[in-house]
This record gives sequence, structure tokens and C-alpha cells, in this order.
Amino acid sequence: MAKVYHLKIKEVIKWLKKFLYFNMHKNILFATTNPYKKQRFQAYFAPLGLRVLSFSDFDKTPKIVEDGKTPQDNALKKAFAGYKTFKVPSFGVDYWLRIEGLQESLQPGPFVRRIIVEKSGERKDATDQELLDYYIDLIKKLGGKARGTWT
Repeated sequence: MAKVYHLKIKEVIKWLKKFLYFNMHKNILFATTNPYKKQRFQAYFAPLGLRVLSFSDFDKTPKIVEDGKTPQDNALKKAFAGYKTFKVPSFGVDYWLRIEGLQESLQPGPFVRRIIVEKSGERKDATDQELLDYYIDLIKKLGGKARGTWT
């Protein structure tokens, strides 16, 4: 005997949209939640007929510990996690920022978008405005001028 499934029309439409979105296009997963990185790489891949997806296009984001010794290590971890979780060809790009003259414990490294909360020393995800304010304050403490390097 056939099973009967009782689905709400909204659930069917939601599933159908997802199915069509992910199966009607050539997709590649950029292992990031950063919308600006996604937008930039979409421009690179569009001429190839590829649609760039990011973790934000899915209902869940894989938990990834960014403990690699290099930006490349972390990028690979993200890409592998993306493929393992979503079964979509994946790639990762990671940058580390180093600011000359800044003590080691305050270096952004791979956590450029995660600022240090002064009281606790913990890092937190920052809004764009919080990010600007944080780095402006850091640069002021270094005399108003500093050289940064992306690796």
C-alpha cells in the first residue's frame, strides 16, 4: 500500500523552490558567510556559467574550528566541511591580517571580522560599523598610522 503524506502547500512550495534553485543551475559553494566575498567571487565565476552559493544560502552552517597554521589550512577546512555537509563542489578563500606594531594577542589573523571585547578578551562577530570603530581605535593607539599585510 502506498504511503500518503500530508504536506502543507507552503512546505511543498518551499521544498520545490529549494530543489529548483540547487538543481537547475551549475552551482559552486564558496565556504563563507561573508556576503561581500560571495558577491565578489560571483562576478569571477558568472562568465563560466556558475552560480556561487555560500553557507548563508542553506538552513545550517557547518561548525568549523579555524585552527589552521596558515590561511590556506583554514580555507581547505571550510571547503571540505562545505562539501561534506551540502554535497556541492566547494572552495574556500581565507585571508589573515597582520598589523605592524600591534601586540601578538591583538593581531586579527584569521579573525578579521571578529573583534576583541575589551573586558573579557573574547572575540565577537562585529557589524560593519563596529568593525570600523574597532580598527580606527586600534590605529589611533598606534599613533594614527599603521601598516597592515594580508596573507
